[in-house]
Amino acid sequence: MSRLSGLSLRARLTLSVAVAVVLSSLAVGLTMTQAVLRPLERELGDQLAHQAVTVVEQVEAGEDPSELASRLDLEITELPDGPRARGRRVNLRGHEVALGGRRRGGVVAVQQTDGAWLGVRPSLDLERPRRRFWLGLSLLAAAATALGAVLARSVSRPLDVALTAMDRMAEGDLGHRLPVQGPKELQDAARGFNRLAERIDGMLRREKELMAAISHELRTPLTRMRLELELLRDSGASEDRVAAMEGDLIELDELVGELAELSRLELGAARLSLEPLGARSLIEEAARRAPLPDHKLTLEGEGFMLQGDRRLLLRALENLLRNVGRYTPPGTAARLIAQGGELIVEDEGPGVPPEGLARLAEPFFRVESSRNKSTGGLGLGLFIARRVAEVHGGALIAEARPGGGLRVRLRLPEVAKGA
Repeated sequence: MSRLSGLSLRARLTLSVAVAVVLSSLAVGLTMTQAVLRPLERELGDQLAHQAVTVVEQVEAGEDPSELASRLDLEITELPDGPRARGRRVNLRGHEVALGGRRRGGVVAVQQTDGAWLGVRPSLDLERPRRRFWLGLSLLAAAATALGAVLARSVSRPLDVALTAMDRMAEGDLGHRLPVQGPKELQDAARGFNRLAERIDGMLRREKELMAAISHELRTPLTRMRLELELLRDSGASEDRVAAMEGDLIELDELVGELAELSRLELGAARLSLEPLGARSLIEEAARRAPLPDHKLTLEGEGFMLQGDRRLLLRALENLLRNVGRYTPPGTAARLIAQGGELIVEDEGPGVPPEGLARLAEPFFRVESSRNKSTGGLGLGLFIARRVAEVHGGALIAEARPGGGLRVRLRLPEVAKGA
């Protein structure tokens, strides 16, 4: 049963049709054999028995067996050991007759009056009707199985089309729709799928448009807050306090700018500035722009090349490094790795509980243990890194690091090694 579960629907349908045809053919063949062929063979056997007895009587009357065999188109042989077949035996006109049947090639053994046995076999092939019957039945079963395979292909084709449409939507092609054609049931299913796709497409587009609008509208209050900071500085407020507020504003302004740009990219209003990038040089630049002075940061990497937007990828790596600085104890080790088409950030911090790993890249999500700590940040660093990976056609994967800590992998497509 486990083997059948791995078969495709088309293979299952074809196999079902083949099994049904074979079983039906066997049932028809056995029925025809019992109802038609068996009685016919029995009747022919009786006629051959009468003919064989007549031949024996003529031989006993003095006729030459060779001339008799030639005239009647028979094969007449002496059987010194008697009949070896276990066929049906009858007594005709004082002679014991052993009907050899199919197993003895149609030989009829007749005992003469002196006790010797004579074998009589006609030149007619008695097995031909049976062989032709089973051959025809086999050809019919093969033709029916082939027709079943064609029907299975026809039945499963709409399912293949639907699966292809689902795959395209899963890959981000939300504008793909199923053709409304075929029988009424398939047309109704296609319309239902298209309505669902349009609803999902509309919901996601409205979400992206809302994000883009919010990001755009936030620029105005941020500008006013910058002016207020300048006024505070002119009024003699504490420089340290003003500098701290200015740092928060700069970070918030950069964040809003990134969210707005990502929204434009996802809506198709902007394009990625793709260029060949060396993975090693990329992680080195990210380490310079987001240093971890309180951690033991090491860089490891292969010299492969990737296609990407340099600024966005650097921002994603910076966010990952800043997360290490915020959520891991000072003095612990961290690694920035370029390996196997992935950019990886590892730390030796407290790690993340298994139930939190799947939600780690959600916006504003924070692990329970970090909520009561003043770690800084807005809870959007990993979310932005994930979106950067996704607009490149890749993915962000967070997992527990063997030995403790967290490992975040930025997986990017179309990697060419050896550069």
